[in-house]
Amino acid sequence: MDSSVIDCVIAAEFDHDYGPVVKNVYPEGWFDGDDSEIGEIMIPDQIHERPSDWNVVFLYDHNQKSSRRTLLSFALTRKSNDTSRGAVIRSLAICTTLQNVEPFKPFLTLAVAEYSANPSLDIITRLFHSLHSIKLNTIPKLDHNAKSILILLPEPNKPPLKSVDELRSDSDLVAPAAQNTLLPSAELIQTTELTYTVAVPFKAMGRTSDIPFKYPLAVPEEFVVQIPVEGYLKSLASLNVSLSSPNCFPDVFTSGSSTHPLIIIINAILTEKRLLFVGVGLSSSDITETVLTAVLIASGYGLAPGILERTFPYASLSRVSQLVEIPGYIAGVCSPAFGSHPEWWDIMIDINTGVISASGTSRTAAPNSSSGSFIDQSFVTDIAKLLDLRAPASALLLRSRNYVRELIAITAEMERRYNGATDLENIRTEKDKGNLAYPGAGIVWPIKSNENSEIAVHSPFVESFRQTSIHKRLGLIPKQEVKVDFRHQLQLLQRRGSSMSGDEIVKLYSTLPNFLKTSQDIYQFTLELTSAYCDIKHLALGLFHPRTSVRTATARCLATVESSYPGKFVIQQLSTVEHLAYMSAASLATKAIKS
Repeated sequence: MDSSVIDCVIAAEFDHDYGPVVKNVYPEGWFDGDDSEIGEIMIPDQIHERPSDWNVVFLYDHNQKSSRRTLLSFALTRKSNDTSRGAVIRSLAICTTLQNVEPFKPFLTLAVAEYSANPSLDIITRLFHSLHSIKLNTIPKLDHNAKSILILLPEPNKPPLKSVDELRSDSDLVAPAAQNTLLPSAELIQTTELTYTVAVPFKAMGRTSDIPFKYPLAVPEEFVVQIPVEGYLKSLASLNVSLSSPNCFPDVFTSGSSTHPLIIIINAILTEKRLLFVGVGLSSSDITETVLTAVLIASGYGLAPGILERTFPYASLSRVSQLVEIPGYIAGVCSPAFGSHPEWWDIMIDINTGVISASGTSRTAAPNSSSGSFIDQSFVTDIAKLLDLRAPASALLLRSRNYVRELIAITAEMERRYNGATDLENIRTEKDKGNLAYPGAGIVWPIKSNENSEIAVHSPFVESFRQTSIHKRLGLIPKQEVKVDFRHQLQLLQRRGSSMSGDEIVKLYSTLPNFLKTSQDIYQFTLELTSAYCDIKHLALGLFHPRTSVRTATARCLATVESSYPGKFVIQQLSTVEHLAYMSAASLATKAIKS
C-alpha cells in the first residue's frame, strides 16, 4: 500500500478558446472523471487581473481508498501582448490525503514559477517524485489528550519536547523526584519542536536545493492552511444583519436582528444551515480563507467534529446543482448569481457589502423573548477586546473554543433536565463526591438565576443542534468515568471566587489536590487550565491567600500540573510575582511533606 503524502500533481491553464482546462495529470490516469471543475478551481475567476492566487478545495470520490482529498493549487499570471486577455495563466496543484496543506506551499511556489515560464511535464514529474519520497507512516501521531492541550498553545511559548513518548497520557507523568518534593523544575530539557521536519531535495530553476517539509503535529482536525485569522475575524465581526422576517431561523438569530454576526455564523454552522459566502471580484484565496476562518471559529477550533466534510471553501457555479443538495453545506463562491437564488441557501454572507441575509425559510419555532445571553455577551465582548489588543490567533481561537464548549454544555444540561441523561459529557462517578468541597458539574453561572435564562435563550438552538450530525458524533465519542468535573471547580474560582467566604475558599483549594493522582487526572486538569480562559490566574490567587494551607494546596496543584509536558506551558503563563509566590509556597509544602 502506497503511504506517500501526495497522490498526484495536476497542471492547468487558461485556454482562450475553451477557458480553464486541465493539461496534465501525473501519474497519468490517477484522476478519473470530469476535470472541468478542477480546471475552474485551479484557474479561478478574474485571475487575469491578479498576479497570483492560491486555492484550497476538498475532493470527494467514493471510488478512492480515502473518501476525501485536499487539493492545493497555485496560479500565476504572466502578462503577454500575444493573448486576447493580455496574460498567460498557468497553475499547478497537488492532491493529498493530508488535510493540512501548508507544508506544500514552498514546493508549489518554486514549481509554478518555473512551469509558468516554460510548461513542461518534466517539472510536474520532478515535483511529484520529490514529494512522493515523504511517507505518511513517518509522521508521528500525538496522544489525543496531549494534542487537545497542545493545539491551544501559542507556538513561540511552547516548551521544548524530548520525544513524542513524553506526550502520552498513559505514561508516568510525575518524575520520581517530584514524588517527594514540590519545588518547580529549575530548567527545561533541550529538545525538538512539535513539528515533523524532513529535508526534501527538489530541483527548480536549474538548481537543486533541500526544501524543508514542515508538518505541525499539534493542530486540530479543522486546520487546513495557515490563515491570518485576526484580519478575517475582524471583518466577520463587523458584518450587518438583514432579516426578511423577525422569525427567520430563531435557532440562528437567537436575539433576532440584533444577534451579533459571529454568533450568527457559529449558530448557522452548528445547526447545519446552508451557509454561503459570496465575494464577487475577490481572489479565491480571500474567499477560501474567509470560509475556513468561519469553520475554525464555529468548530471550536476542532471541538465540533465533521464540519469540514460539508465545507467547500471555493465552489464554482457549474456545480451548484450538486452543492444545494448537500445538507448544511458551507461554501465560498465568487459568482453574483447566487444572491438572486435564495432557494439555494439559508444564510448568505456578502463579503463585499458586509451584509448577512436569511432566505426567510424558517423551519423552527419563534425565538424566546429574552433580555440577552450572558455567554453570548461575554464572548462578543472578549473577542472585541482581543481584536483591539491585537491578540494572536491562538487567543481568539481559544476564546471561540470556550464559547462553543459552553453551547455544548448548555445542550447537555437541557438533556439532563428533560431526558435524565446526556451523551455529550464524561460519566461522573459518585464514589468521591463526598470528598469534594462543592460537588457539582457543568457551567458555573455568576448568578444562579442565569442558568434558566441561558437555557431559555438557547432553547431554539439546542432543539436544532440535537438533530444534527455534529451532536450525533459528539455522543458517539467514547466517554470516560471521572471523579470530578475540573471545569466546574475552576469556574467556581473564576466566577464566584470573589463572593466566597474565607472558609469556603479554604475548602475548595484544600480538596482539589486530592483528585490529581493519575496521569489522566493531571491531563484533564491541565486541559481545563489551558482551555478555560485565564483560569490559571484565578487558581494562582491561592498563592497569596493569608492561610498557609491554601498557599501550599495551590502549590501542590501547580507542581502536579508542571510534571507534564503541556503543564510546563501553563506554568509559564504565571507572572514573575506569581512564580516567586509559587516557589515560596512549594518550598513550604516540601518541608511539610519531609517533616
